[in-house]
Amino acid sequence: MAIHFFLLIALLIQVTKSKYTPDWPSLDTRPLPPWYDQAKFGIFLHWGVFSVPSFGSEWFWYQWQFQKNPEYVKFMKDNYPPGFAYPDFGPKFHAEFYDPDRWAELFASAGVKYVVLTSKHHEGFTLWGSNSSWNWNAVDVGPKRDLVGPLAAAVRKRYLPEVIWSDGDWEAPSSYWNSTEFLAWLYNSSPIKDKVVVNDRWGSDCRCKHGDFWNCNDKFNPGTLQHHKWESCMSVDKHSWGYRRNMDYFDMMTPSEVIAGLMKSVSCGGNYLLNVGPTAAGWIMPSFQSLLRAVGVWLRLNGEAVYGSSPWRAQNDSLTPAIWYTTSNGVVYATMLKWPVNNILSLGSVETTPHTDVGNAGLSFLTVLEIDKTTRHYGSTSHTASLQPAITHSRVGAEVYRHQMIHTCWEHAQGLVFESITEFPINCLLSNHVARHIEVLMNFRHFWRSWAYVPILFQVTFIAFISYSTVRHQVFLTCPTILFPSGSQHIAIFDIC
Repeated sequence: MAIHFFLLIALLIQVTKSKYTPDWPSLDTRPLPPWYDQAKFGIFLHWGVFSVPSFGSEWFWYQWQFQKNPEYVKFMKDNYPPGFAYPDFGPKFHAEFYDPDRWAELFASAGVKYVVLTSKHHEGFTLWGSNSSWNWNAVDVGPKRDLVGPLAAAVRKRYLPEVIWSDGDWEAPSSYWNSTEFLAWLYNSSPIKDKVVVNDRWGSDCRCKHGDFWNCNDKFNPGTLQHHKWESCMSVDKHSWGYRRNMDYFDMMTPSEVIAGLMKSVSCGGNYLLNVGPTAAGWIMPSFQSLLRAVGVWLRLNGEAVYGSSPWRAQNDSLTPAIWYTTSNGVVYATMLKWPVNNILSLGSVETTPHTDVGNAGLSFLTVLEIDKTTRHYGSTSHTASLQPAITHSRVGAEVYRHQMIHTCWEHAQGLVFESITEFPINCLLSNHVARHIEVLMNFRHFWRSWAYVPILFQVTFIAFISYSTVRHQVFLTCPTILFPSGSQHIAIFDIC
């Protein structure tokens, strides 16, 4: 009997020790669930009543009613009757085109691995039928239905992670919000205690100090390796997190900017959370969809340098700072954010030996006119003074087994969108110190109107070392030479321009 008693006491002591107490020194000892560090890329959604006026930013109510911003005051005077109050926007929030399955499919095609929805923004409106937000929630007002549950169900068909992303912390310290008590319950007893992750916005005393991962300030990206897991949050609309009708095309991020931000974050140990703002009707704008799918194409080809990767000993190159490194399974990945001068790429942080392999080089061009070209090279090389991407052991040249090309042509006056995707084997023949080209035969599908748009589509491509022939509809892409110092590494080269 005494033996059983001591065993029970020992078991209770062990269970007690495994619990997190409601204080930061204890909560900060919790290990980060592995899925979050492996995911790297997430989608952020700002959606609410502010999507109805869709003007200025998601802080419309604050700018109009509290700040008395003249631009917002004029907008209301010009478009709404006297006496119109912010709560009057609620019944106009219909979400009639909201299709959570379609959203989830879009997010999956973009290559994101987790979804963060602002189920309650600072205006207080909840996207579910909250008992603590009576008559100011999506069940009582506007859509007359729960908007969170269906999206959660659609997302969970494709994802399993759990994230609690808190904001609004600056008004009071964490003790006011009872944050440590909530997190202790979350980590100890909640149904998602083993896989949930939380950010650092649990009080005015928490940013960059406490939480499973840190957001610190909006659009935080330190550019250097951090000692704690962190996340950079960016918005496709550079000036607003919510959808706004007065957004200009050039206010949007380009796919290359998104990929650059992603790689800078991942190389420094962070994740990248990209925001889009749906309309009040529940629609994600075609321009946002096009951008997300273009990023997804790049990630499907080059995702091995992103998902599940770790920071390398050098985050960016010592000679070419626009090169950002990641590593996974014994391979070092170098992502070019800028095409090298004179087609020669010099890497100062990589050391090679006769056993070094160079392969899996992806060349991806993304220009301001959304001319998106993504290629992938396979191969390896023996030691030489000057190495090109994807050189085989037996010859100077490489077989390209997969090629995907996306073209999106924006005609600014009328907002026309054109896309074409081709996929087929091609060859990239390489030779030392000689201009090298890839010939890509392009199949144009669903081309809008006439061939008059061809100059619009290609007017800036010469910047990216591409020439165009209207006779056979060919694109020629120059391959760079890569120069390494001596040493030992496995290296894969990816590129965006």
